Amino acid sequence: PLARLRDRHRAELEQHILEALTAAGVPVPTPLGVQRTDRGWQMAMEWIPDATHANAATLRSAEGRRRT
Repeated sequence: PLARLRDRHRAELEQHILEALTAAGVPVPTPLGVQRTDRGWQMAMEWIPDATHANAATLRSAEGRRRT
């Protein structure tokens, strides 16, 4: 139960960080707000067509290093 309370704080912190980066001119997704889901709290953000998930990019990078 305590972790779920911190989960909301984490999601709100992520939203504030993205808002600050946007204000500084850094191209990041636009935060749409913090939402409660059945799994806890999440920060919703705008959909970016053709965006690559960070995990996918990391995996591709690791695969490239193994081939060389």
